Amino acid sequence: MNIKNNGAQAHPTKPHRSSSFVICRVRLRTMRRALFAPLWAALLMLCSVQAQSATPAATPAWSAPDKTPSSVFKSAKKDLVNFGAATTTPDFWHSMALVGGISLVSAVADRPLDRYALNHGRSGIMRDVKNVGNVLPFAAIAYSATMFLASDPDSKPARTAYSSLAAGGLGAMTALGLKYMVGRARPSAEKGSASFTPVNIHNGDTSWPSMHTTVMWAVITPYAKAYDAPWLYGVAAVTNASRVIGRDHWFSDTVAGSLLGYAIGNFIWTSHQGEQGGAQWLITPNRVAVNWKFD
Repeated sequence: MNIKNNGAQAHPTKPHRSSSFVICRVRLRTMRRALFAPLWAALLMLCSVQAQSATPAATPAWSAPDKTPSSVFKSAKKDLVNFGAATTTPDFWHSMALVGGISLVSAVADRPLDRYALNHGRSGIMRDVKNVGNVLPFAAIAYSATMFLASDPDSKPARTAYSSLAAGGLGAMTALGLKYMVGRARPSAEKGSASFTPVNIHNGDTSWPSMHTTVMWAVITPYAKAYDAPWLYGVAAVTNASRVIGRDHWFSDTVAGSLLGYAIGNFIWTSHQGEQGGAQWLITPNRVAVNWKFD
């Protein structure tokens, strides 16, 4: 008697991967895409800036400098003079002491997070965060430069872009000056989180504060203020994470950079709007804010 097999074994059974392995791969791809989501969201938001500002204010508080070098230099000089005047006030040094104090408190997480970065920093997801976060400050600066050059000086995009560029430049200068003063060793130097060489001519590449983080928060703050987009600070925080993951900075270095960058970005933005007053700090469980205003 012949029994037909109905082709049940006509094709050999192919080895297959376990469902858990497939799920892990899908989750990994999803997480990697999610890491790039803040970057794409930021770019989409910034690219919509000009559309949102198609109708400029009838009487803008100020105009961005035109594209001539002399006009840009004049505006930059004015910003430096204003910032220099602010540094002579007690409010400024109170603000700096507060930045240093918060950074000192956050230092309790320096070693645990550095150990985590040392053990897991080379994984695929961590590597993606590091790469995205490291490039964000340069992408933000390039965007601001493009908008400044392409927009009318009286338009909101041009004014915001110039404030962003001015804040980024001032943030870089301030961070570099503090590096020379503090001289904290980077995690990758393997000297520990308490290694300092204050006021040394060779301190230009030291750790405190993080220049990437300072510049990123300084550049992004005028956009967050101008377009009421506090979520942009979440994008800026990717740079914080990238500097810790790559062991370029201690966690407290990035905290100091965030506060410093935000303060400088807010100072430039408010001074360009012609606001006056004194330095004001607001600290709550959900928010840290500072306004440096002067007469």
